[in-house]
Amino acid sequence: MRKSRKLYFHGGVNGGKVGALRALDAAYRSYLQECIDFLLLSKRFSVPLSERRGFFPSHPSLTVHLRRGVWNHALDITTSWVASKYATNLGKRIKLLLREEVITQEVAHGLRTIGKSSVDKPWKHVTQKTLNLFWSWLLDEKLVGKRPSAPKRLCIRLNEGSAVVSAADGTSVAPLWLSLSTLEIGRKTQIPLHSNLLTQGDLVKDFYLREDKRGRLHVDVCEKKEYPVPQELPKDAPKVGVDVGLNVMASAWDGRNGRLYGQHVKPLFYKKYAKLSLARANRQRQGLLEDSPRLSYMESALTELVKNFVGRYSNQLVRDYPGAVFVVEDLDLSGTRGQKRFAYRAMHEALARKVSCQVVNPAYTSQQCRKCGYVSRRNRKSTVFACRGCGWQGHADLNGG
Repeated sequence: MRKSRKLYFHGGVNGGKVGALRALDAAYRSYLQECIDFLLLSKRFSVPLSERRGFFPSHPSLTVHLRRGVWNHALDITTSWVASKYATNLGKRIKLLLREEVITQEVAHGLRTIGKSSVDKPWKHVTQKTLNLFWSWLLDEKLVGKRPSAPKRLCIRLNEGSAVVSAADGTSVAPLWLSLSTLEIGRKTQIPLHSNLLTQGDLVKDFYLREDKRGRLHVDVCEKKEYPVPQELPKDAPKVGVDVGLNVMASAWDGRNGRLYGQHVKPLFYKKYAKLSLARANRQRQGLLEDSPRLSYMESALTELVKNFVGRYSNQLVRDYPGAVFVVEDLDLSGTRGQKRFAYRAMHEALARKVSCQVVNPAYTSQQCRKCGYVSRRNRKSTVFACRGCGWQGHADLNGG
């Protein structure tokens, strides 16, 4: 498992370099959309490496290495779009038509193979007639919605031939520099990057150049270093129950003692969330549908706040209970939206990346007394747990853990 990093542009980048980058982005996205449309017109999901140069249309300004990045980018966008449409629309349509006996079992099998494996040529039980039927659905905007498009913000896929991140020589402006091809043939622009932890040898060769909601330019890279994937611990390893949420980021119970993590996060979160909701409501009253830079900044700040505390307390849990298996709830979040869903998911995923986790049924964990086992809805009121059976009182999240 590798970790991704964001290397932001240094504040001292001059306007000429940013202007050259914007011109490159305009040409890149225009060509990317052309390649996406060409894939759909040709009814192709994949193109072998040896055929890509002759298959895709050419471009007069982009170098061959930048064009290769566009081809890979277009294929990724198209296959991801097809997979999402199959999961949300076409899979259900196939099931419905099969139930109504409009299509046979063999045709349904072929359609599912196309949707799951992105098959674009006759193969085994996938016939040309089945392919034509699948594509007729896929290109029907009334059925599946809008077709795939290039990203609205700057997003350029780069490889070793079109850009290199290297260490600086003879300058103290920044430790790493991005050397990037431009629309001028034979000329590259040098852009300083912020990097306090990484060196040139720590990074893989392929990466993305992006722009976030706040308009900040950065390079998305991956480290070469491989981080170990959490291994399953022995059955006799100690277990720690972990209850996650917004009232308390995490509450842990090891069978004898309990600990609470992040009790102060909820007031801080809702203070920022109230400002964001007020700003969004004001824009809606004015009939403004698109987000403003200020609103995008506030949303990003709220997301980063949760991510920051999730990372902090998940690391603290791992340090406090070394060698333990973390027991977490198998929560059904289908009816949960917004910040609560995000907080649950973020903490569960953070723990799963770092330690061995065991998932259990969450039924009645918030209503059952840990002392006597008595179950009642009236046992819990907000963050206070007061058992109606034995009279034990304590923190509700700690009891859940």
